[in-house]
Amino acid sequence: MTFQLSSSVLILLFSVLCASLFGGETVVPWSAFRGPKHDGVVRITMQPPAAWPKALKVVWEANIGAGFSSPITDGTYVFLQQRSDKEELIVAYDLATGKAMWRTATATFKESQTHDPAPTPLVSPYGLLFVHSLTGTVMCLDAKSGKQTWKRDLPSEWKAGLLGQSYGIAASPVFGTADTLVFAIGDKKNGKVLGLKTRDGSTAWEHVTAAPGYSTFLPFTASGLPCIATMLYDDMVAYKKEGDAFKPAFSFPVRGGGDGNSSMPMLLGDNKLLITSLEATVALNILPGAATCSEAWRVDSGGDLSTPVCVNGRIYLHNVYELMCLNAADGKLLSKLAMDGQYCALLAWGDVLICRLHDGAMKFVDIKGETLKVLAAYPAPDAPGESWSAPMPVSPTRIIVRSPGKLQCLTWE
Repeated sequence: MTFQLSSSVLILLFSVLCASLFGGETVVPWSAFRGPKHDGVVRITMQPPAAWPKALKVVWEANIGAGFSSPITDGTYVFLQQRSDKEELIVAYDLATGKAMWRTATATFKESQTHDPAPTPLVSPYGLLFVHSLTGTVMCLDAKSGKQTWKRDLPSEWKAGLLGQSYGIAASPVFGTADTLVFAIGDKKNGKVLGLKTRDGSTAWEHVTAAPGYSTFLPFTASGLPCIATMLYDDMVAYKKEGDAFKPAFSFPVRGGGDGNSSMPMLLGDNKLLITSLEATVALNILPGAATCSEAWRVDSGGDLSTPVCVNGRIYLHNVYELMCLNAADGKLLSKLAMDGQYCALLAWGDVLICRLHDGAMKFVDIKGETLKVLAAYPAPDAPGESWSAPMPVSPTRIIVRSPGKLQCLTWE
């Protein structure tokens, strides 16, 4: 069955279907990497405490395997990719209790793994769950049961070398249109961008590229045209929809450095994108017809592995050493705050910015005005290891976070 809906209509439909209750509070639909619109912005009113507690309260917790994937929810289950010594798994947990409801193996390992699962799964309002595995396999599962609908063994199809970059597979699947998944694949030298049909995993379209980065595609609209953009190892590339396929639109050189580009492009407004890398952050004007782009402004400070967020005309960018607040119109620095960390997942939630560092430490920052102020800071968990995972908001007072060996629902109530 093919669904002829735009990705924006699909997001709206999912939001309506997810309007359920959790702990007496409305659940936030959080169906994909960085949220339903992939922008790190929470669209529900936060209920901050009168005074932030010394520690966040654990509502429930579940034991989990290794991984850097972020949790998502369909309003009933929390889905999380993880691995054991012998296999990679996607596990569904009850949103209200944390109880494991089902688990499905997506890969079996014949030798020790040097990487952990990094892609975040994607769930549709039609009850389908899409998984890009640590090994590069793509699967579609029934979200209620975990039963496999289809599987695409991309590694066996890849002829250019070993599928995957130096640090493994990282691109999360997203909807290019309501009936296609899009992501970049490849090895250290060669790449390809793919559109797969959601109904059976067959190829809708594909384009040969240079080596991929670790970035996830951003769906957006420019000049009235559906577009997608991602970061390859040394370039940002964008595609626009023509007929039933996406065709090359424009590109912009972005040196990837030793690790390649990892952040996700971000929409700044009508016909404007923001990209950040190891060395710089650049705003791009998309010219009419989405055929090319031009540089609007540049800041010689990059987010490196971290993707910024933009709300109220301000950009929040973590550059390894500090959190920066920039004017979205011209890139002017408005304020900054010391915040050491190789990676920081950012979520804008009303007047609060949640900053989750790769060691699991978490800071809540006041962003009502231009001056940044820490409201509360919570240290990394005692368990050894790193998270590299973004928190998932689930209600006005609750979030779900991944820590080494644990998935926890936390509240500040």
